[in-house]
Amino acid sequence: MQIRPSAARLLLAALAVTLAAGCSSTVHLTTDDVWTVDDDSYDIPAPKMRDPHYTWDWAHRHFFHPVFRLLEVSRYFRDNEAVNVNALGEVPDSSWFTNRHAKKRMTIDELLRGPLVGDGPDMSAPWTITRMKTQGATPGFNIRDARGDVYVIKFDHPDRQEAAAAAEVIGMLFFYAAGLNVPENFLADFDPTTLQIEEGAKIADELGKKRPLKREDLEEILAPIPRRADGTIHVVASKFLAGKPIGPYSYLGRRDDDPNDIYRHEDRRELRGLKTFAAWINHVDIKGPNSLDMFVTEGDRSFVRHYLIDFGTVLGISSQRSHEPSEGHEFAIDQKEIAKATVTLGLFGKPWDDAVSMDDPRVGFFEAETFRPEKWKETYRNPAFLETTPLDAYWGAKLVMAFTPDEIRAIVAEGGYSSPAVTEYIADILIQRREKVGRYWYSRVAPLDNFSVERDGVVRFDDLGVTSGLWGPGAYSYRLVRHADGAELDSGVTDGSTSVALPADLTQGEFYYYEFRIERDGKTSDAVRAYLHVGDTVSVVRVDRDA
Repeated sequence: MQIRPSAARLLLAALAVTLAAGCSSTVHLTTDDVWTVDDDSYDIPAPKMRDPHYTWDWAHRHFFHPVFRLLEVSRYFRDNEAVNVNALGEVPDSSWFTNRHAKKRMTIDELLRGPLVGDGPDMSAPWTITRMKTQGATPGFNIRDARGDVYVIKFDHPDRQEAAAAAEVIGMLFFYAAGLNVPENFLADFDPTTLQIEEGAKIADELGKKRPLKREDLEEILAPIPRRADGTIHVVASKFLAGKPIGPYSYLGRRDDDPNDIYRHEDRRELRGLKTFAAWINHVDIKGPNSLDMFVTEGDRSFVRHYLIDFGTVLGISSQRSHEPSEGHEFAIDQKEIAKATVTLGLFGKPWDDAVSMDDPRVGFFEAETFRPEKWKETYRNPAFLETTPLDAYWGAKLVMAFTPDEIRAIVAEGGYSSPAVTEYIADILIQRREKVGRYWYSRVAPLDNFSVERDGVVRFDDLGVTSGLWGPGAYSYRLVRHADGAELDSGVTDGSTSVALPADLTQGEFYYYEFRIERDGKTSDAVRAYLHVGDTVSVVRVDRDA
């Protein structure tokens, strides 16, 4: 494992910007270890609280940023690929992302545990309310348990019991396994009669004026919330994150007061590729306000760690309501769709007009029939998603395809639905959407991956379309080229075999590359090039993909 030294970080960032501007098309090869950790946790002063103006942010994402982006001339003279990727096209571990299930398979127990460290709020003693939230469709509050741990308690809408709570847990487990930082979300059933109110706890009236929280206020707020047979209320308890909150991150630009934050966020592959993952799980509300930066201290370092939060709008619900059939197909303000409807006078229907979903309030609206992964849209335009390239989307597809159908079913079961039919339906839709993600992006970008060179001089690789069960083996054409002068040394076709034997007479110290293509059903894929260095052993030093 190579950790990038401090002095080299800014130099590499400058080089990445130069390459992105199209100043060089040369393939640069090195025998250095592949970059696997982006050490962006250097000790820094505490950044300021970021408190964006959400009305302006909404207007900027829907109207101004798309125009500014179109007028950015340099965009038309660069390849626009993500800049924080290593020579294999992967994202190094950082304060934003940790390679997990797609790179090193997690056990089923690890998948179901996710980020959870403890066992949730202490239920052996009454909870103490420290803060009440009455805004929005459903109430919520902060509590302190007998251990002194603080949680945000979130309620389901009275008409959609179990829906948002299940989504919070299912979303947490999927996004954690994918590699994102997420909070610890626990399902809990608590007795409302045991709640205590901390002295000094406040509640805001309709005009926003705060006053002391009284027992009558609490009873009035909780009265509409359905109880289980034993009188308890079903909630999700989200544990406070460690550190000091400093506001949400943005999917555009950088945090200027964080010296570790050297890449524009819209140029980070883990944020661009997140579009594919969000499309799969239908996280239509993935935006800056549903994230949180925490200033944390570990050992002698204090730095910013970046979290995704609030998963109550994944799958087919938005806590207080069902998703509309158009969500996932159109932006909230979608100028293109508005123009089409204007020109056609709205005479032509939409592909999703006749889409159907299971008729159950816990499901909302969630289906796979009209899902097109390449056309999926979040509700509120995400600047990083506008920059997503096929290589970013392919990387995101690998995160999705890492989950087997059995693993998907196990994770959905953790949502705590009381109806087995709901659990089965949601899992089935996710499995169907997973297959669509894989079939599209593994056809758009050749899914040859995990290249290695064995001691016996055999180059091996995986066809991810085969290993994920999408299709059977194809024929793999290859050509071996000496990098220095472009001389072709070998070529052929392997009939279904994902290995090629290296010639015995390769020159010590030279670089070579294999160019592979998949031939299947009369079609030939774009190329994937695996670069090799011949030293005491032969090693893979770089992988490039055409897209």
